[in-house]
Amino acid sequence: LPAQFPNLLANGVTGIAVGMATNIPPHNLGELIDALIAVVDDPLLTIDDICQHIKGPDFPMGGEILSTPGEIRDVYTTGQGPIKLRGSYSVEMINRKRCVIVDSVPYGVNKGTLVEKIAQHIIARKVPQIVDVRDESTEDIRIVLELKRGAAPLVAMAYLYKHTPLQQNFHVNLTALVPVPDADVAAPRRCDLLTLLRHFLDFRLEVVTRRLRFRLNQLRVTIHRLEGFEMVFDALDELIALIRASEGKA
Repeated sequence: LPAQFPNLLANGVTGIAVGMATNIPPHNLGELIDALIAVVDDPLLTIDDICQHIKGPDFPMGGEILSTPGEIRDVYTTGQGPIKLRGSYSVEMINRKRCVIVDSVPYGVNKGTLVEKIAQHIIARKVPQIVDVRDESTEDIRIVLELKRGAAPLVAMAYLYKHTPLQQNFHVNLTALVPVPDADVAAPRRCDLLTLLRHFLDFRLEVVTRRLRFRLNQLRVTIHRLEGFEMVFDALDELIALIRASEGKA
């Protein structure tokens, strides 16, 4: 469909088919547009140049990306690889009690399931630094972890990062249906980020070209009709006589 922005990269997609799968993370629309403009201005850009505009995925759930810029560049170069994610937190004093406030979770993690798993670890006394967990989220994520007196937040969070979905990998797989020369249908192919951007630009060029050709054909039809009117008005008496002498409407 003639999307006006790279929806595939902006919103991401996950899917599994026979013998193949795709897992494309969402990206920041502004960064994508900047990268596309850069490719238009200089078609010889490399992945390193693109990474100056697109720093990495932009996950709507927030959180922190632990992967290094080099690791992210390798993912974009090969079209596959892991992006390390974890939730972020801060420490607050609530009713004279020290609490850890988790304000973001990794992309795709169900908040309710995460709270339930943390509670299970607390009940099983596997994380003695935490005595209670509650979900105070409204529009923003806010999971409150009440710490035991004297407990170190870093130790508690290190355990949760290791044993709960609060930290996990997003396995990127940039597989998409791309055009094939001399074929009517697209074919699945794993692409690097630059290739996907170029496919989108080629697609937009085709869409805009076809739209302009369609409008041009409409104008040519209108001009042809107006030329006909011009001829009719120049020989109006002859036309009226022709119509009156005709044998039928056709």
